[in-house]
Amino acid sequence: MPTGVIIAKCNLLDCMKILNEDGLTAKLENNSIVKNNEYNFGDYTPGRYAWILTDIEVLKKPISTKGKLGVWDYDGFR
Repeated sequence: MPTGVIIAKCNLLDCMKILNEDGLTAKLENNSIVKNNEYNFGDYTPGRYAWILTDIEVLKKPISTKGKLGVWDYDGFR
């Protein structure tokens, strides 16, 4: 996996608090259950938050950029 590049873009729809997890699944505050690969590749420790994303688009060519902490907009998409 390359570093220092944008590989996809999306919209952040919501954030849901993680209520509990049992080693195979996690329950979010909206009562949805996270399981399988989504669960395996995340940190679903109770008290953390899960991001609900929409319109996820993998870019055909990665864009070199300097990252930032937190959520930020990339002006090159406008």
